[in-house]
Amino acid sequence: MFIEGVNQGPFGSLVRKLHGVNNADNNALFSENGQAALRDVLSLYRDAGANIGGAPTFRLTDLRARSRVDKDWEYDRDANLSLDPVTVGRNKTAVSIARDVFGGDGFVAGLVSPMTKTCGGHDERWKNLGSDQVDWAVQRQRPQIRVLQEAGVDAIWGEAFRYQGEAIALAKVVRETRSRMLVVCFESNEGRFPDPEAGEGYGF
Repeated sequence: MFIEGVNQGPFGSLVRKLHGVNNADNNALFSENGQAALRDVLSLYRDAGANIGGAPTFRLTDLRARSRVDKDWEYDRDANLSLDPVTVGRNKTAVSIARDVFGGDGFVAGLVSPMTKTCGGHDERWKNLGSDQVDWAVQRQRPQIRVLQEAGVDAIWGEAFRYQGEAIALAKVVRETRSRMLVVCFESNEGRFPDPEAGEGYGF
């Protein structure tokens, strides 16, 4: 299936630039003023002709393993990761805002970002996961995909991925959950060239 349309571009930067809302602060982003800013930015894209609205769920990946916040890098085959209730609510709110703005005829994609930072010590730790990389990423992406689907998104949009393995993991989860569409965008480096890590796998 191919849908001709335009999705919004940089979202957080416009929320910050046009409304002074710190998109890196979830409390600010989902405050009353923050939600109004999200709605306004989506409306700008809609009015400019976009017919694919992205639910702005970035920076909402507070995963919990059992009763603790999961911050380690070890792949745990039996881990039961989930989003905390506040994060679940924010994901659903983001989808609701996008749906309200784009209406019944619009197409709403749930934005899914890499689960961890893509700089500094991340590189070496990611490589050290070896053959468990994709499974590790699947564990972290599955909870948010499920929440977004429960909220009624039409598609999954992978945003700003650096590692091929994380994108492969996202595709695996989307296939499991039978979502209708998947788009993956890789980030580029300062020279505007694709980051070498984006096209390089590690044994899978």
